Amino acid sequence: MKKLTVFLFFIYSSSLFAGGFQFVPKKVLFENEIELINAKVKLGHNNLEYSCLIDTGARFTIFKESILKDLPKVGETIGGGISNSSQITDLVSIDLDMGDWHKAGAIIGRTDRIPFDCIIGNDFFINKNFKIDFNKYEITDLDSSIDLENSFPLHIYKNDSGGHFGFEMTLVQRKVETIFDTGAASTVVSLAFVKEHAEHFKLIKEIDVTDGNDAKLKAGLYELDEIAFGGTTLKNINVYALDLSNLKSKIPNVEIVLGLNVIQKYNWQIDIQNARYFYNSK
Repeated sequence: MKKLTVFLFFIYSSSLFAGGFQFVPKKVLFENEIELINAKVKLGHNNLEYSCLIDTGARFTIFKESILKDLPKVGETIGGGISNSSQITDLVSIDLDMGDWHKAGAIIGRTDRIPFDCIIGNDFFINKNFKIDFNKYEITDLDSSIDLENSFPLHIYKNDSGGHFGFEMTLVQRKVETIFDTGAASTVVSLAFVKEHAEHFKLIKEIDVTDGNDAKLKAGLYELDEIAFGGTTLKNINVYALDLSNLKSKIPNVEIVLGLNVIQKYNWQIDIQNARYFYNSK
């Protein structure tokens, strides 16, 4: 069977400009319609840049252990993404920069379980108002207040080390919660939900996948007949079915993790302060 890695790499250019960073699209190898984005993040302790995954599905930022091995441990936590990992992750304190976004004294994880240098998680985004523009290839600060009348409710789940955000969706005629996940190349639906509503999911193939903690999993690729959010209805969307029980233990109503195959169709405005989001076709 074909092997798939279900995450997205974000890259931004080294040139700085006010309010955020630019990114450069790169086609993913396993699904030509999905664009991967490589990113570079500069660390304060060695002044070096590393290519990172921008992952709003991960609650906090994490780097490969070898990069941060000389920094003293300041704490520990469990997991970090939507996977079911229960392994302990060490925490360290560091300054880091992404474009002209600076985070001083960031408490981030270090682990040898990720298959690339680093993940920039939701601790970087959960207190920001920002926009994602796939036409201009940039993520920047939201330059004005969001239009509250024409925007939609954003659901925010904060914790000590970051958190998640998402919004209500209609999935097989049921209202469910989502997680907005730039780190997932494809949208993922809870395996239990797929089994319960099998008539709405057409199996395309079974596949091996690797999650954000480098765990090897089996998954089914399905065609889902319909999803709806905001003022949009999408039909015949490809999704993967995975066990989301770890995520659901923290956010019980989440049944779908919205990935890049849907996210990249639109430009987004995310207003954490007012708990609203807006999107438009790119």
